[in-house]
Amino acid sequence: MLVSMTPNVWWCSSTQTALDLILSKVGWGYLPYHLVQDALKDKRLVKVDVEFDQKIWEAPVDLVWQRGSSRGPALTWLIQEFKAAFAQAND
Repeated sequence: MLVSMTPNVWWCSSTQTALDLILSKVGWGYLPYHLVQDALKDKRLVKVDVEFDQKIWEAPVDLVWQRGSSRGPALTWLIQEFKAAFAQAND
């Protein structure tokens, strides 16, 4: 559930569109750090600390490959690395 802090809410089809609107001073938003870090460093954006978010947001990730296809060493390594990274993140 997303928390609405005002009745004046706008929605975007992508985080990049949201960033473009925020940089155009249309409003403020809640965006991933990797997307805004350069704008924060260049002082085009400022970080606003808010109290409503009390847990880390998670995004589902699916690992998909074609059934019956051969898994070479690169794909086998990639699958193992993803599984290890997500197992570590869920500990």
